[in-house]
Amino acid sequence: MKVTFVMDLQKNFLFVSEAKPAAHHDIFRLREVMPLIAPNLSPNDVIVLDKGYTGINNDKFIGTWIPKRRHKKDEVFTEEDKQINRNIESFRRPVEDQIGEISRIFSMFQHKYRHERNWFTKIVRFAAAVANLVKQHQHDPAHFSTTWTGPLAEIPRHVSKGESV
Repeated sequence: MKVTFVMDLQKNFLFVSEAKPAAHHDIFRLREVMPLIAPNLSPNDVIVLDKGYTGINNDKFIGTWIPKRRHKKDEVFTEEDKQINRNIESFRRPVEDQIGEISRIFSMFQHKYRHERNWFTKIVRFAAAVANLVKQHQHDPAHFSTTWTGPLAEIPRHVSKGESV
């Protein structure tokens, strides 16, 4: 399964896409979710990306999009290219660490997911929301609400075939 995450520099999840089969290319997925992300971008935003987004500069998106550089067979990968990748990685590493943390806590992305894709999307979005809440509590515990005032969701009961409710 493949999920597109957008995070800010404080490692808060801002956007989590629907889960799609892993065969979908990163740049294809980004183009697919861009209508949901674009209204929240400004021309001053800088977005750093991994190598799966090489070629993004051909698209006319809001902000500055900087993918890691990819080594090409017939071109020399210069020291400048390596330094640019190291700089990009210094911003991307905390993002990947946060994704890895929720993945470990909720056991996502570690095994082949064999259930409904829609469930996986909900699990990932829930995990991202919990991570944001934990970060909010760590940042300012005195102003963190510990009471729930919203409606309570009902969890549907699983009924096996032949079982009555």
